[in-house]
Order: sequence, then structure tokens, then C-alpha cells
Amino acid sequence: MTTAVQPDDLPPLPLKFTSIPEPKDDADTDRVSIPAVPPEVPTTPPLAPKKTSPNGTPSKTPLKSPFQSIPGASPLKAQAAQASPPELPALPAAATEVAAKPGKAEPEELEEASLGPKAEDIFLLARQQNFEVALKLLEAYPEFWLSQDEDGHSLLHWAALVGNKDFVDAGLVHRVPVDSVAKNLQTPLMWAVLRGHVAVARQLLAAKASLTAKDSLGATALMIAVQHKSYPSILLLMHRGKHIQAQLLGEGDKNGCTPAHWAAYKGDLTALKLLHYFKADLQVLDSAKMLPLHRAVCASQGSVVEFLVEHKSDLQARNHEGKSCMDIAAGKNDLHMQALLKRLVQKTPGPFGGGKVEPEDMEAGIKDKADDKATKKGGFFKGLMQDQAAHKIFPVFWLVCVSLAVFQYIMDIRKASYEVAPTTSFMFEMLVPVTLAVFTFVALGDPGKVPSRPQGNSGVEELMKALDTDAADIDPPDVNRLCTTTWVLKGLRTKYCVQTGACVEEFDHYCVWLNNTIGKANHRQFVGLAIVEFLTQVMHIRLCLLMATTLVPYTSFGQFIWGVLTGYPLLTLIVLVHCITAPWVFMLTLHQARLVMMNLTTNEMMNMHRYEHFWVVRQMATGHAHKSFRNPFNKATGSSRGAVPGRTAWTSGGTDNAEKSPGSRDLSGRGFRRLKPPSQVVEQRMECMDISGCTSGYQWFRLPDERLLLVALSLVAYVGAKGADYYAVLGVPRNADQGAIKKAYRSKSLEYHPDKCEGDKDECQTKFIEVSTAYEVLSDAEKRKVYDQHGEEGLKEGHQSNEQAKAMFRQFFGREPDGNVRIIRRGGQMMFQEEGEPGPKEDIYGDTNVTEMNKDLYNSQINDRIEPWIVQFYKPNNDASREAKEEYVKFADTFKDFLNVASVNCRQQREVCSKASINEFPAFRWFGEDKDSAPEVFDEGAANAKNLGKWANSLMPDYTQLLQEKHELRKWLDNVKGPHIILFTDKSASPPMWKALSREFKNRTALATVPRCDKTGVFKPPLQREYDVKIPQVIRIDPLDDTGKVAEKFTLTLKKESIHLWLLKAIALGKKAGPQATFKELSKERLEAGDCGPTDSQFCFLWLKAGADAAVEEATRQLAQKYRTDPIKMMWANVELNPSILDAFGLHESDAMDFFVALRSKRSRFKVHSGLMRFAELDAFVDGVLSGGPLEQKLQVPKIEL
Repeated sequence: MTTAVQPDDLPPLPLKFTSIPEPKDDADTDRVSIPAVPPEVPTTPPLAPKKTSPNGTPSKTPLKSPFQSIPGASPLKAQAAQASPPELPALPAAATEVAAKPGKAEPEELEEASLGPKAEDIFLLARQQNFEVALKLLEAYPEFWLSQDEDGHSLLHWAALVGNKDFVDAGLVHRVPVDSVAKNLQTPLMWAVLRGHVAVARQLLAAKASLTAKDSLGATALMIAVQHKSYPSILLLMHRGKHIQAQLLGEGDKNGCTPAHWAAYKGDLTALKLLHYFKADLQVLDSAKMLPLHRAVCASQGSVVEFLVEHKSDLQARNHEGKSCMDIAAGKNDLHMQALLKRLVQKTPGPFGGGKVEPEDMEAGIKDKADDKATKKGGFFKGLMQDQAAHKIFPVFWLVCVSLAVFQYIMDIRKASYEVAPTTSFMFEMLVPVTLAVFTFVALGDPGKVPSRPQGNSGVEELMKALDTDAADIDPPDVNRLCTTTWVLKGLRTKYCVQTGACVEEFDHYCVWLNNTIGKANHRQFVGLAIVEFLTQVMHIRLCLLMATTLVPYTSFGQFIWGVLTGYPLLTLIVLVHCITAPWVFMLTLHQARLVMMNLTTNEMMNMHRYEHFWVVRQMATGHAHKSFRNPFNKATGSSRGAVPGRTAWTSGGTDNAEKSPGSRDLSGRGFRRLKPPSQVVEQRMECMDISGCTSGYQWFRLPDERLLLVALSLVAYVGAKGADYYAVLGVPRNADQGAIKKAYRSKSLEYHPDKCEGDKDECQTKFIEVSTAYEVLSDAEKRKVYDQHGEEGLKEGHQSNEQAKAMFRQFFGREPDGNVRIIRRGGQMMFQEEGEPGPKEDIYGDTNVTEMNKDLYNSQINDRIEPWIVQFYKPNNDASREAKEEYVKFADTFKDFLNVASVNCRQQREVCSKASINEFPAFRWFGEDKDSAPEVFDEGAANAKNLGKWANSLMPDYTQLLQEKHELRKWLDNVKGPHIILFTDKSASPPMWKALSREFKNRTALATVPRCDKTGVFKPPLQREYDVKIPQVIRIDPLDDTGKVAEKFTLTLKKESIHLWLLKAIALGKKAGPQATFKELSKERLEAGDCGPTDSQFCFLWLKAGADAAVEEATRQLAQKYRTDPIKMMWANVELNPSILDAFGLHESDAMDFFVALRSKRSRFKVHSGLMRFAELDAFVDGVLSGGPLEQKLQVPKIEL
């Protein structure tokens, strides 16, 4: 099965597929040979098929730089789009000619050609997506429209790849062949459907692009669309090719594999169902006589296997090697697939299998006898929930309970009940039939099923028609709204219920007690049933208790209980059942009432994290994206109260889901209001911190006790807002008289007198001022009245201050509290003289993330520092210092977790500022980790948060490794001890948080950064493609693989404290696991460094691989893991690139054989493993060698050379 989108891990026929050629720029090697084009880095187009290794893997040849094909050319930066550039840009001259013209060129022509652009320049712009400049050049030089790059791709290819409609239009107008083929025979249509650019594909098809064209490996456009899960492209191609649908579905690649084979192998059940809808043959054989079922088994695609067996695929069919599906699964040692196949075989009786699996088994996941053990393991109740037939037990149990309650009421208490509690009896007799009637209606009624639609008149046809119109470019239809079981287009609240086997409008949940789904047609009745049921149970409990006290005489509590138990056992049993079920029914009623107020369904409450239309992405002021909750069905809080979710009959403006037929829904699948969920979900700090504040319609999400807590906190905040409690300061009650206040003041003033205080002088000084201020207010009747009514804020509004308290301080101690004013006594008078310039002297960064430093703190933290600090020197009476405060606080808030931010008040700490040689204010200094190093001076322009952040980030110590290419990653994994942690970011360098963590975990973990990643996932750099991560993302790497494999992904919010704990866990796991396993390539550099060289006395176990056999590679990795504590080396070498290594061991090149060799280089002795290349056999071989087994053979050369 071969196409340009062949997976890398597919071996050759007969069991697996032949591999595909890799692109020259290593882009998307896991899927396709068409490169992803970064916006500013030109890349090369796909190559023609390369020579593959015997097992179908492309040869690992060195990749060529994209500029090597254009000698002398330099990359052009992507230019911003302009309305009309004033002149054409100057382009680098390329040394290669576009096309050789017949005859000799005149010197003038050569000179003119050297001054103008070359075809390579145009293609360079196209690869950079700079189509506007390319169009301007092509207007001046239209002869380049028909040019091709070195691999035969036309400009139409590159425009189709990125979906540029205008450039495609221009190319078609200038008669660029719509089916122009590259060296690998790929057409622009193939490149368009690869990325799902339906608009461009529609343009090309309108220009008569061929639907049946094949590339060099036999892939058609439909096959490529299937391989890349481009469902809109599949529907468009099938709509345009409706007259040749059978041909499109039956076309096979060079291995005879059809789109159905590819969909099965990829595990794409949606694509397979669409192909089956178009009547694709699911029993077709490829060249290896393999069904799509065989391909699904090869790829361990369980859901696809079940679907194919349901549609009569033969489980006993054998391929050309005579292997059945069970044999293939056993050969892969796939225990899960073997268990699934055994279960399906038991369900498909007959000599050849292929019987039909019941749909209900597929949908509901019902377990048969083969799964009895699993059912028992999950518990009895879990087994009942999984068995659809057993669901009838629950409504039957409810009816039995009702019958017993009615029987007990009639037989035991009805005669006397009207005398004891006539109203309660009457209510009970009225509510019971009402409850039964509503229960019957809800249990047996239609929940709002949407009828399934037949082929030819379903949502598929509507989607195809919508995709094939220009309106789809503005508001594209949402293919995900298509139900592939009933073929209807679902609204936002329409869900497929596996229990009922149909789509249900406004699906709420499946109720096991009713054995029915709750949806649009019965949700009101369900809420009413919950209310009536609870009232009925309460009435019956009250009636039973009243009658028990009447029928059984009370002498003592024990005798009364015994009398009720023995005299009326049925009554006791029913009351006990009521006490168990009534609270549950009450909570159900509250839950439904809460959802009604919030205009949500139970399903939406449970799964809202999966539904994009409930979340909006907003850009915060910090530049980060923030995902917040929004209920699109709730227009306002007032209009949603009392509204059943999505029911217009109960809602005044809550939603616009009017009564329409299912077929009249918007093709966008976004409901009748065309609600537009965000097209992308930015996964950077994407949690809504407080969901109750995300939207007005969602404010009652929190429980009542939480609302009470909110009220309590509000009261506390109100009390706190009144300011200091002066009564508490003096220690007197609020009704204390003046004598008590004066007495308390004298006692407190003596206690906190700075001259008599034995503790902290500064604290005593502060307390003394507080006591003096409190006495000043409470000793004055008018001020006390204002304070009692309005608190401290009322005094401030009345322009009251604590100047009198400061005056007392001056009288006692002869100086100001801040120490900057001294008092001079002349004659009998006191004169106040200020030391220094006038103006405020107090610190301005009190309640912020900026640390205010005095002399002692500065000496301990700065002069004797062990970590970096950034310090601002300021004067509070300096205008520039006050203006810089807000920006510096903003900077401190951003860097508080990554950096120590401090300030020094030079009006109070003059000695500190003098020693630091501070002459201008404000002044910013960076003090690095080395305490002997001179501080760095800020001179980056305006002292705003942005400039300070850039300056600090540039100076922060960075112990991370910057990785961009795979060879850099491999070198880092080999040379740096782990755990190995990598951050993938769209920034150009390591962010501050990552630098701070690298300093904290220096010599404990290995941190690296992969910069310039693409959040959209379109233009991925090599390492982002290698690990398929979203941006930003932190992962832990297991270095055992060629480029390392992902051992763990960090899934929490990217916050420093969370990552800090995660790194500590990674370190602990690493210590617990012991030494890391090593499995390295025997490269020329390692050989020269001594690994497996003539001086190496350790055993070297070499896997000499002729290709990429995944099973052998996994076995050797397991060996490396098992023997990681032994002094051996586990390495591999590619014999295709280094055939001389075979000569050293006297081996001959084989197209289908790998070798495993035990080598003792220092003794030039070795031994070749002769058994199977499986873990058990390889393990026995290694164990035998390490246990003293002889190495019989001698190297054929003095030393190995690569």
C-alpha cells in the first residue's frame, strides 16, 4: 500500500505496506512527503521516490540545505502585505538558469537576465508564502508562470499547499496546467486536499483538475484525503466525482490498496463509514490478498475491526501467506487484538465467520460470556449498567415499591388515616396516580428522536452541496456535526444516544430508572416527575409516622419501635425505603432546578470541557490567551431564570432554537443562531479561574454553601474596609467611658515606649504611634462619633490625620518617627530643622511585590548574594521615581516568581545609595549570582515594564540547552545526564520562568528549549513534528530511542510552582529507576572517542540493521533497559550507510537480514547471534556472552572504520 503519505513504520508486502519517500526538508515525515512551509524559512518541495530499504523504510541519507540548489541565493524575509508596493523588491541573483533557450544568448541578453529575477527567486517567495511580492514579480516577468522548481513542482503546487486562492486564480489565468505534475507525479489538487483547503480544491476542480490522477506511488487525491482525515475534501471529491464514484473508491495504489484499506489502517472510523456510505467495497483484496480487516488488525485498530466484522468481513480470510487475522495479531504479540478477535469469533458462528455483530453490542458495549470475568471484576451494579436488557430491572423495582406502598396504605392505615391526617391522606391518594401517569408518559414517550435519514437524502448530501458553493468560504459547514450512524446533521444540543440508537434533540441524559432518554420532548415532564415523586414520598412518610404513633401505644421508645416492627413490618420496610430514596430524589430535583436556572443540560454540565461553543478565547492585557466560559444559550441572567435549557416554550429570550425540522438546521452545525465557536483553542493558561464569574448566566453555578461563604467574605471585607479598630488597639470595649480610655492609653503608651521597650524598637515605635492615634480619636467626642459611624475612612474623608500622634512622638523623643528631622532647642523654644531636601520620605513600595531594603537587608542579600537581584534606587520626592513606580510594580508582578525584585529608598538609606554610586533617580541595577561581579546598569530607554522585562530576561542566567535540529537533540541526550526535560515554545529563546527553573535545578535535571514553534501546527519545526506536541508544552524524554521518545507530558497549567513539583517528581522517579538505559548509534565521532574502539575493554552489543524493523528495534531497546546497570554498551549501526562494518565481521550484505553482534574490541573478538531477532533469543545471547560464553571469531580488520 503505497502513496506519498505512507507511514514510516510500514514494512513491505505481504503483511505490511511498502514505505514512501521522505521529503528533503524532513517535514511531516510521519505522514506525507509534502513539506510544511515555515513563514520565514524557505524549504524544498517533496522529492521523487527514494530508494527504500529492504523492509520498506526510506534510506537515511543526509538532508540537503534548501539553499544548496540556488548557489549564491540568500533567504528573503517574509514581507508584510501592502496595498501596492511602490517598486519591486531587489532579489538575490541565482546562478542557475531557469531553462536553456535554443541558440546563443547575446551579451546584452545575458546582462539583462543577470539583473532580473530568476525562477528560483519566485519559488523562494512562494515557499515563504510571500505571494503578494511574487505576483508583482510575475506581472513584470510572466514567463516564469510556467516554470518548475528542481523537483518539478509548479507555482500552482505551492499556492495549493497553503490555500492561497488569489494566487491559484492568477496561475490558472496565466494558463499554468491545472494538472501539472512534479517528478513524483503529484498534482496541485493532491496538495490542496492534503491540507484540507476545500476552496482551492474547488477552484482546481472547476478548472477540470483530474480526480483520477495518481502520483508515482499510485495515490489518488481521494486516497490522500482519507490518509489525512480531511473529511470536507472527501465529501467535495465524491460530490464532484459522483459520475465515477465506483472508480474513485475502487482505485488502488501500487500495492492495490484502496481508500478503504487506508482508512482501516489509519483507524479512521469516520472516513470508513463515509466510504461505506458511498458503497465502497469493504471486502476488496489488495495485492497481498489482504482485506481492509487485515490492515486494521496490523495497525491494532480495534474499533475499525468491530465495524468491519459487523459489515460481514471474513475473520477467517487469509492473505497470500496463508495468515488469518488471528495469526497476524499473534505474530505482532498484540494481546488486546487477540482477545477482541476471539470475542468476535464467538459472536460470528459459522464455518467461515463473517457473521453479523449486532449493532446494539457495538454501540452499548455489551459484554458477552467471554467477558463475564471482566463484568464480575467491575461489580454487580456496573454489570447491570452495561447490560441494556438489565436496565428494565430499575423501572420494575420502582413499580413494585409503589405497589407495595399502595397495598400497605389500603390494608393497614387507610381506614384510620382520614381521622388522623385527612389532608395528608387525600394528597397521597391524589399524588400516586399523578406520579404513575407522568412516569408512564416519560418512560414510554418519545424523548425527541431525530429520524434517521436515508442514503441520497441525508446530511451527507447537504454537506456536499454546501461545500461545493462559494458560501462555504465565508461560513464553512461543520462536518463534525454529521452523525455517521443516523446520517443527520446534529444541532449543538442534539446528541447520539447509544441506548436508544438515535439522535435526540436537546439530549439531557439517559435515565436508567425510566429506561429511556431524557430530551426535548420529555424533559419538562421529567422535571415534573421528580417534583411529584418527592412530594408523594414526603406525604407517605408523614402519613406512616402519624399512623404509627396512633396504632402503636407509646410507653417507651424501645417498646414503641418493637411494636411497629412486629405489628406493621411492611410499613417499617416502606418507610426505610423512603428514607433511602427520598433524599436522592430531592437532590435530583435540586440539580435539575439549578440546570434550568443556568439554561444547561446534564450532558453539557458533564462534558462542557469538550464543547468548543461553551468557551471563548480572549487576549489578556499581558498578551496571554485566556479561555473563559460562555453559555451561548443564555442571553441574560434575568431571561434565563425558570427556563428549561434550550426550550423556547419555557424561555423568554434564552435561546433561539425554534421548532424546525431536523433537516432545516444550519449546515454549519452551530444551531439556528449560527453560534460560532472559536476555531482554535489556545492551550496556554487556558483554565477559567472562577467559572462563576465567567458569564452572567452562570453565576448560580456554585452551591448554596459557597454563596453563604461569599456573603461572609463580603462582610469581612466590609469590616476590614472600615480600617483599624482603635478600641482593640487600646484594649477597651466600644462603650468604654473617657476614664477607661485614658487609663488604657497610659498603660499602652508605657508598654510600647521606645525607650522602655525591650523588644524590637521599630515595632514598638509603630505600636506607640497606633496607640497615640487611637487615643487622639477616642478622647475627642466628635471624632469618636465619626469613627463609630464611618470607621477610619470617615476620619480620612474629614481630613483628619495622625499629626497629633506624631507631635506627641516629637515631644517625647525630640525627632520625627522616620528619623529624618531633628529638634533643636534654643532658649525655651523648640525649632525643627529638616535634614536634606523637602518632600515625602516614606517608602512607596509598601504593599507590593517589591522588597524594600534597609541597610542590613541590603548587606545580607546584595553584598553577600547567592542569587540574582534587580534593585531600583529611588527618592520618594523625585517626580521621575514616582512616575516609574507603576511600571516597576507591574514588572515585579510579572517576574515575582522568577527573580528577586527590590528597591532602596535613598532618602532613608543614604549610606547604601552612596556606596552604590547612585547619582540619578530612579536608577536600576542588576546584581548577578557572582557577588564579586560588578552590577549591570539599565540603559535600555524608558523605564517601563516591557523594557525592564527585556533587560532582565537578557541578564538572567540560562542553564538550558537550545535545540533546533535532531542531531543537536541526540548530542544533548548523550552528553547530558537527565532527567531530560524539553520546553516547546513559540518564543525565540527560553522564557524567564524556564531560565529560573534551570538555575534552581542546575546539575539535577537537564532542561532544554525548542524555540520558534508554531501554535497553529501548520509550520512545525523538525522537533515539533517529531514529538507532535501543542504549544506551549513541556515533556520528559526517554533518551533510549533514536531521537528520544516521550516518557511523560506535563498536562497542568504552565506555572512555575506546578512545574517545580513535577520536576521534583521526575528526579525522584529517575533515582528510583536507577541508571538510564543507553541505546546509541555507532557513529564516526563515537568510534573516534573510543566507544567500541581498539582501546575499549567493555562488551559492545551491535545491532547491524539493514532497515527499520520496529520489532527488532523494540527488542534491542528492551535489552538496553534490562542491562542498563551492567558495564556494557548497546549500540546500532546502519549497514546501508556504512557497508564496511559488515566486512569487519566477515558478513555479507543481505537485503532482508539484520545482524546482532557481541564485540570485545580490545581483544578483536566477536560473536554473531544466529537465532531469531526477538527479545527472548537476544536476551539469552547477551546473557550467555556476559556469563563467560566464548567469542569464537576474530575481526577481519585491525579496527572498525565508518
